[in-house]
Amino acid sequence: MKNTKGEWYLVSQFILIILHFLQGWPNNTYLNYEIYKYIQILGIIISSKGIINLIIAFHHLGDNLSVLPVPVENSTLITKKSYNKCRHPIYKELIYISLGIFVYKLSLFHLLLLIMLSYILREKAIIEEKKLMVLHSSYKEYLETTPALIPYIPYLDWRS
Repeated sequence: MKNTKGEWYLVSQFILIILHFLQGWPNNTYLNYEIYKYIQILGIIISSKGIINLIIAFHHLGDNLSVLPVPVENSTLITKKSYNKCRHPIYKELIYISLGIFVYKLSLFHLLLLIMLSYILREKAIIEEKKLMVLHSSYKEYLETTPALIPYIPYLDWRS
């Protein structure tokens, strides 16, 4: 694989997602069970919301969906529904799912996975945006007015 279309980002993203299924580290047996139970419920809620919104964002993108950071040929620019408040809602929801798993497991290993996945998705989004600006003249305005991933977190929202 030469990575001409961002294949390594996709492989890295896939590996990081799969690693979320591993056991957490360190072990959380020292936590108070009553408190930890509520923390786990919060993690389930965050991940569930992410999964539901991820499915909705997939649906809104329709035939424009590409797993690589390369827009589909002859694609249309989607700026409504899920894409009205976020330029990359699929990536955002993957981050929320990862956050929910981290909260559920309270694992340093899963915190590291969350950070690495956020980095990969950010880089993938930046590459995708450069190509979208070439394809769609209105993308620059959309980029300036709509948060990239998560608003108010500068690393995840790089509007100028």
